[in-house]
Amino acid sequence: MINIDYRSADSGGSITDNGGDPVSARGVCWGTEQAPGISGEHTTDGSGTGSYTSQMTELDPGTTYYVKAYATNSVGTAYGQEESFTTTALSQPSVITGTAYNITETGANIDGEVTDDGGAGITERGVCYGTSTNPSVSDNVVIKGGDIGSFSALLTGLTAGTEYYFRAFATNNVGTAYGSEGVFTTLSGSNLLAYSPFNNSVNDESGNGNHGTNNGAITTYDRFGDANSAMLFDDSFVECNQLISETDDFTVNIWIYADTLDGAIWSQCIFNTDNRIYGGIDESNGKAFLWYANSSGTVELLTSTSLEVKKWYMLTFIREFYIFNFQSFYLFFPFAFCL
Repeated sequence: MINIDYRSADSGGSITDNGGDPVSARGVCWGTEQAPGISGEHTTDGSGTGSYTSQMTELDPGTTYYVKAYATNSVGTAYGQEESFTTTALSQPSVITGTAYNITETGANIDGEVTDDGGAGITERGVCYGTSTNPSVSDNVVIKGGDIGSFSALLTGLTAGTEYYFRAFATNNVGTAYGSEGVFTTLSGSNLLAYSPFNNSVNDESGNGNHGTNNGAITTYDRFGDANSAMLFDDSFVECNQLISETDDFTVNIWIYADTLDGAIWSQCIFNTDNRIYGGIDESNGKAFLWYANSSGTVELLTSTSLEVKKWYMLTFIREFYIFNFQSFYLFFPFAFCL
């Protein structure tokens, strides 16, 4: 007996003598009682003498079966020695908890993987988290479908400067299993003005209440394949009035993705009437650009690296303001944040 699983197993036999008459059928027969025969469950695996393999299917998990090889000719049916085996019992799933990354003041991403469904099929999987150790599905939960394989969960609405514990989990008909526990601390929110994961809105989830106003952008899929978790800009913009002044130092981080390098503007962020950012792609070289405009004029910056289509990039824009209206601007892709 080999390849014994929850609902199947492989066997076979070898016919060394046909008894003087051709073997018309051969295979294995099995059942949950001893002395199985071809009147019950059996396979038919060709004819003639020699070795053959058989697969028994539609078995019940965690059950003991008795099996015998058989061969039939015109005289009758002969059986080999009886063997027994037990199918694998159903169990809870096997789950791996990944690491926390993209940690902000109010959010983080957690990876997980379901490596085995325990034979019962996954009904739910995801990440549970909280401020106490050993979080469970009765605590905060992000559901990520129900299947074997890898997944990523986005945790939002967290409190800045707070330690969180997390575990990946998966549930089947037997029960819920958890991966190992991880821990991370959200960033301090003292300097954060706004954070919007674009989860079907442009609301600020930093706790500061600096919500944006959506002017024509529509929701789409984010870099993890989650629907309604990113914004598609096409002659549209998000407005954040009075968020910063013309003399404030500030940093803007944004994930971008381009279907084509056609030079279209992909976002606008308006802080007030004379203080705004425009972003787009230079179709002549495929580089991302940002225009920063205020009452003192307009500055255009290009990234040093050209974009690849259908690839996510994190774009970082930094503005530092000095006395006498002297300003410094920086635009770059953090190397670690290109997917």
